[in-house]
Amino acid sequence: MTLPSELWMNVFSCVLTVKELAQCRLVCRTWDPIAERAMFNRQLVIKDGRQFADRLCYHLQRKSALIRLIKHIDVNPNEYYEEVSLDRRLLKMIITPDLETISGAGISEADAQFFMDLFLSSGRNFNKIKAIPICHGSEGVFSRLQYVLRGSLETLSVSISSGEPNEFILRHLYEFQKLKSFNLHWFGQTMAIKELENTLQKVQTAHDLWLNAGSVVMDFRNDAQREAWLHSSVQRNTRVDTLRTIVPHQPQDAAFYMKYLTQKYPNLADVSISLRRIANLKAIFPYIDPIQTISSISSAFHESDDLTQIGRLLKSASNSIEILYEPEDLPCTFKASRSKVTNHSEFSLCLASSATHNYIRKLFSSVATSTSNITELTIDLVHCAGKKYKYASPLNLYKTLDYAPHVQKLEFSDRHITFENDSLLPALNDLKNLEFACTKLDTRALSQVGQAAPNLKYLTLASCLVVNERGFYDKISRIVLPGNTLEKVTLRLKEWRWEMLLEDESDNEEYDDFGERIERPEMDELRDINEKLRRKDTTYFHVKTNTAGDQYFLLKPGSPVATFISKENYAQSTERATAFYIECNSLASLSVDLGNICADVRFQSS
Repeated sequence: MTLPSELWMNVFSCVLTVKELAQCRLVCRTWDPIAERAMFNRQLVIKDGRQFADRLCYHLQRKSALIRLIKHIDVNPNEYYEEVSLDRRLLKMIITPDLETISGAGISEADAQFFMDLFLSSGRNFNKIKAIPICHGSEGVFSRLQYVLRGSLETLSVSISSGEPNEFILRHLYEFQKLKSFNLHWFGQTMAIKELENTLQKVQTAHDLWLNAGSVVMDFRNDAQREAWLHSSVQRNTRVDTLRTIVPHQPQDAAFYMKYLTQKYPNLADVSISLRRIANLKAIFPYIDPIQTISSISSAFHESDDLTQIGRLLKSASNSIEILYEPEDLPCTFKASRSKVTNHSEFSLCLASSATHNYIRKLFSSVATSTSNITELTIDLVHCAGKKYKYASPLNLYKTLDYAPHVQKLEFSDRHITFENDSLLPALNDLKNLEFACTKLDTRALSQVGQAAPNLKYLTLASCLVVNERGFYDKISRIVLPGNTLEKVTLRLKEWRWEMLLEDESDNEEYDDFGERIERPEMDELRDINEKLRRKDTTYFHVKTNTAGDQYFLLKPGSPVATFISKENYAQSTERATAFYIECNSLASLSVDLGNICADVRFQSS
């Protein structure tokens, strides 16, 4: 029985991989012509290689009616631009007047020239193409290609540094009547603000504006002349609601630049701003503060910069903070966002390994106030060189939680998470979701957090080995949290960011300028723990809850099913094998993903 075409369209709009497609074919058993048409009606990814092009050309020659269904093609399906060899014969076949978008990571200058020649010489009217990928090569060719499609393009990218071709487009911007997004960039160049205004006056239909500024020259003799120009010569535009830009370097220029843009576009609802200096945030804030959504404010910063103004100016009632130490001494950066709709802000600090914890304290103290709380916190101290540089009073789990007593979701990573007998935790009544990632987790610290967080629901131990009070590994790892309402425990491997960055390296090692291996003891330790966990053999569990009582089971490598055993069998087996003892009042499920051992176990009331 043939399914309705509408259903096929909806199904295949969700199919993203060959594996998913194969699964769909297994379900329906036979390949329906309607399903085939639905597949060609969604985005068609053009793969690099002669074999793919030959097969697709042959198929379309046999079923030419499918060609008219192709409306969206991706000619470079890579995350980053890589020059690919596009089959011109295939492109001539599938690029028809019905085509609406050409997407991808980018095209070469030769490909841009090919597209332009095809559009001009075919004698057909390509009046539906809304978007084309950026050209990595001569911007002159790309500019001419964009102008050829001026009647239908909804996105336009222009650089003022490319000479006559782009100057021609800038003079004829008014001809792009269907623009929705306009990207103007002048890196390494200067542009007078009066010239910028003259250019933007020609963009009448776009609602998304991207100004990749080099240097904006404020060509006024004094403030009075500047204000007079602002009120007499700036033409307002109520269509633009989204703005992305880089502000000038000097605070006074940065302030006037944002004043100009917010006055010109009074309906701005979403802005993304890149700062050249963190000090400029205070200068521009009065003009962006009324805007509903600040999607991003970002900048590099230095030791002398004051981070308290970031939290003080951008905090909301609820706030998320992410802090990551890099394994190298890269420049420190921050990124923040704020939404007045949700009354929520997000802050992210990326710190060099030698950066002090004072940066974090300043951000914490400015965000966590009597009217604003840190509700989500991700902090990774693994690569912090605090002990190496002997920083006074370095941050740890206890001091972090002192700043965030109302945290609801916490992800805390450090080389070791230790227990401090003389330190007290605040009442963590709002904490529902907790994740620890470390090589050694003191079971007493875990229990102490559990006692302070009576409403904890989800606990994740990522690449953690639980140790006893002497700091040694026992055969039986103890997770004892009897005083809360924990529902799920997850044991898994941690995908460390530095591992993903180095996964393409042959030996996953780094070397300095003299060819010497850079010592990364924290990386070596974390790698060793992950390897130990990946190689785990049959693992035994004793789970004790109020609802299900004592349950004993084992998990075998390669098996997703738990094998329940007797108490006696468990006692005998754990004399020679590793085990976990988990005690929680109302635990409902356990999820294990440790390389060889993968299973989900649910517990029922006895």
